[in-house]
Amino acid sequence: MIANTLDFNHKEIQDWIDSKRLGPKGKQTEAFDWSADQVVGRRFVDGRVPPIRDASVVRVVLKFDPDGDPPYSILTSYPREVLHD
Repeated sequence: MIANTLDFNHKEIQDWIDSKRLGPKGKQTEAFDWSADQVVGRRFVDGRVPPIRDASVVRVVLKFDPDGDPPYSILTSYPREVLHD
């Protein structure tokens, strides 16, 4: 699922890498989402009944590493219920 997310967002990831190399330091992490055609996990949503919801979106958060190959590391990944920020 992580590989699918990285593949799906390849151009956006390359653009992010380029902007980090050329621009000011600023935020060193970026999140990328991929909407799967199946349930990829479950989410706890406080205040909802039932509180457990199926999630079909994978979110991968990358951390820029200018000395790495590739120039990022995966900071975390987790399921999301829907695509939005």
